[in-house]
Amino acid sequence: MLVAQGEGEVKCPRDSDGWLDTPAGTQTACLRNLAGPHPGDAGKGGGVLRVGDCTLIQDGDVDERACYDAHGPGKIRAFTKTKKGCERRIWSYAFRWNGSYVCVGPGEDATAVGPRYKRGTCLIAPKTEKRKSIFGGTETRIVGGLKETSCKGKKAWGKVVGHVSIQFECKRPADYSVTTQGSTYGLPHGPDPYPEVTCLRRL
Repeated sequence: MLVAQGEGEVKCPRDSDGWLDTPAGTQTACLRNLAGPHPGDAGKGGGVLRVGDCTLIQDGDVDERACYDAHGPGKIRAFTKTKKGCERRIWSYAFRWNGSYVCVGPGEDATAVGPRYKRGTCLIAPKTEKRKSIFGGTETRIVGGLKETSCKGKKAWGKVVGHVSIQFECKRPADYSVTTQGSTYGLPHGPDPYPEVTCLRRL
């Protein structure tokens, strides 16, 4: 299929793996690989931006990237005409894109994809401090980050049993969670990884 030059991202079919300007320089050819892999498939990191793809959004630029899991990072939930149309959805964020809004889930600005602490890692009990929360009341923050240790040692306080995105809760056997968002049980602010929450079982 041919579209006007420079309109591949907007006008090519949704399953296009890419596009290429024709030698004449007046049109763009929409391409689909004869065999896999197909980066244009939803969540695979290439092709036309569509629902089910994952994103990296920085300084107003919306770039597609491969999904880490079924929820993100920055998974597109919808394209909406208004910002409100997106923000009515729980844990959704609206960004201006090509004359409308792209509505994405958490993790859209995560520069590190993959858990900060591997499943099965044991950690030393962290130092904490209480401070006022922007939502009222107080919150507990971890001071100095989490430090790994041998699971056989006496200093082992908790064991990593899973990871979830911020909109989900840890499940058993986890009895404690740490988020990178700087809120309850939060780590110091810094580049946020995805998934945002580390699920722990205290030993």
